[in-house]
Amino acid sequence: ETLKKALDRAIRQEKDAGDPVAAIFGETAHGVMKAVDLLSQKYDYVVTNVPYVSGGKHGDFLKDFCKENYFHTKNDIATVFLDRCFSFCKQSGKISMVMPQNWLFLPSYTKFRESLVKKEKWDLIARLGPKAFQTPMWDFNVLLLIMSHTHAPEVHQICGLDLSEERDAAAKAEGLLDAEVQCVGQAAQLKNPGLKISLQKYIINSTLSDFANVHYGSKPGQTYRVTRYFWEVTFTQTDEFWMLMESSPSSNQTYSGKSEICYSLNIIDQYRIREFGVRGSEAWNKQGIIISKMNKLPFSIYTGKFFDNNTCVISLKREENTPAIICSMEKGDFLKSVRLINQKLSIEKETLENTPFNIDHWTKVAEEQYPHGLPDPYSDDPTQWLFHGHPCGSVIWDEETKQLAHGPLRTDGTVLHVAIARLLGYRWPAETDSGMELAAEAREWVQRCDALLPFADDDGIAGIPSLRGEGRLVDRLRSLLAAAYGTAWSPDMENELLRA
Repeated sequence: ETLKKALDRAIRQEKDAGDPVAAIFGETAHGVMKAVDLLSQKYDYVVTNVPYVSGGKHGDFLKDFCKENYFHTKNDIATVFLDRCFSFCKQSGKISMVMPQNWLFLPSYTKFRESLVKKEKWDLIARLGPKAFQTPMWDFNVLLLIMSHTHAPEVHQICGLDLSEERDAAAKAEGLLDAEVQCVGQAAQLKNPGLKISLQKYIINSTLSDFANVHYGSKPGQTYRVTRYFWEVTFTQTDEFWMLMESSPSSNQTYSGKSEICYSLNIIDQYRIREFGVRGSEAWNKQGIIISKMNKLPFSIYTGKFFDNNTCVISLKREENTPAIICSMEKGDFLKSVRLINQKLSIEKETLENTPFNIDHWTKVAEEQYPHGLPDPYSDDPTQWLFHGHPCGSVIWDEETKQLAHGPLRTDGTVLHVAIARLLGYRWPAETDSGMELAAEAREWVQRCDALLPFADDDGIAGIPSLRGEGRLVDRLRSLLAAAYGTAWSPDMENELLRA
């Protein structure tokens, strides 16, 4: 107040002296003093939408200020804002904020969460999830938080709403009015693993880490230099330049994410690619599950190959427990359990390790779903190096026998693609690698491909019209398909393939 009065006197004296700069400077100075006045007061209610700037983008001055004054929240200006806003609150005043929600579960904010649970009263957590703003913004998960600046009674319940699955801002706004409210004890949050804040009650007898090890994948470094799709190069089982690679499963198919290859470790060393970081070698050549670290966490059975850092591999301490984990993933329960403790778009291996898992329940489910064990590697997808190479062959999971079986001859859009590739002399890795682990049914289709080898062009050039005594491309393709389909081939089948 003394400074404000002194500044007013100084500005009046300059104006009286006829200084034209004084008027402009005076407005700025008054604005600064007004801000100082506002920031020095205590309020009944503090409401704000925080800035969205993570610690890595802070300038040196801001970074030093946050580190010195807000050590436990310094990693993001949003959490610094929350921390500071309590100093603006009167005792028993309230704070309402829209902000990122990752601090509710990230390890770096454990001390901050503990302090808030012990010292403040949590009134409402509304998980808004992505697409919570009407204006276009990057898809990140946000929440609406309401807290009271007072100690919470021992029996206090936190009210929560989960609107993360609502499609847009309008639906989320509507959900705030009529969504089902969940209530959990505030004091009980202190008992959660990692002191993560959850809207659901934790009932944890065991976690995944009790039964499995989780491994990070390797960092290829110069990714586009050292990796390829397998069809971009000639790849054979004797190739010492390339090795098969497993990456993010594209879906929850039994086997997927097996489209790429990578420089072999010898070549990496020979070329001195120092950015290449090998991790997860403990899981190589073992049975397991490979899981993407993003969003819906698509998964696949792991075949023991080199895998990259877009994924984690779960290797079971007892391999006979692998079907139990697979069943929990297939039913969607594993994803729900992961998201119970971590709603970040990408997850880390520590989250997977701490995921609640009921081994007894899922072992019983697995005994019914996989009485003969998990299926051996197979795929009808030509973009997978597991593909058997036959244009119309198929291998399916038979729900009645709970085993793999030969399926109906394929007539989808990939049939002609595969047939043309074979006509030009291409062969899939599963055909040329006799040591590749494949299901017996898939290996049978590989063997049937031998009958199609005579149809391959000898120089890889097939003219559409008849050239050099070779038949027309359409006739050669029709002959190959007739051999592949056998007695099932007909003009109707040809028309079906053209429509696919």
